[in-house]
Amino acid sequence: MLRSNRRQMLRLTLGSVAAALIIDASAWADDFWYELKGDDGSPVRNTRLPGELAGELASLPGIVWAGARDDALTLFEFYDDNCPYCRGAAKEIDRILHQTPDLRLGLINNAILSPRSVESAKVGLAMLSLKGSSFAYALHQQLMTASGPADGERALQIGVALGVKREMLRQRAESAEVEAMLNRQKQAAANLGLSVTPAFVFGNSGITGYPGPKSLIKILAAGRTCGEPVC
Repeated sequence: MLRSNRRQMLRLTLGSVAAALIIDASAWADDFWYELKGDDGSPVRNTRLPGELAGELASLPGIVWAGARDDALTLFEFYDDNCPYCRGAAKEIDRILHQTPDLRLGLINNAILSPRSVESAKVGLAMLSLKGSSFAYALHQQLMTASGPADGERALQIGVALGVKREMLRQRAESAEVEAMLNRQKQAAANLGLSVTPAFVFGNSGITGYPGPKSLIKILAAGRTCGEPVC
């Protein structure tokens, strides 16, 4: 009787291990929906996103738009002003944007790394609210390429240099309207499961991490051809 019980327990244990392996394999597969590789040849994590959530991104308040006005080829980037990978990618993405006339870039705050990131994000959204996307994009680029951490003071200094009155920008940054916009953007990232920065949304695909300029250009070319990151 004891041997029978032991055999039964062993079968249950092995069954549980097999089930766990299947779940882990499924999770791994979900992280690599397409066989995407970065410029260094390593796999790039990417997932299939719920179409209804990805499709609603364009209507999210507080997006900084740059590039084409047409929405045929749209890339969203979730970023944090203090994310070193976001900073490293900023110049390259800007160059790709200028070299790709039909590309529309939508920048979305996911200020999750520090309170300083929240401060600078609010100033960026205040600039957007006061002066529009062109000024907000200029502020974003200068924050991304400046040395040292980004915070509210640094963002205000850049805003003043761009011609906006400091007190006006500060007051708007501290408004309930700006805080609500930032919270909605961070919640959108959470809803999509994009918990790190940078993260990109292209069609119904979520891409975690910056794959590099060559890989990004290939992704955009595939999107132009078949509407997916890989054809």
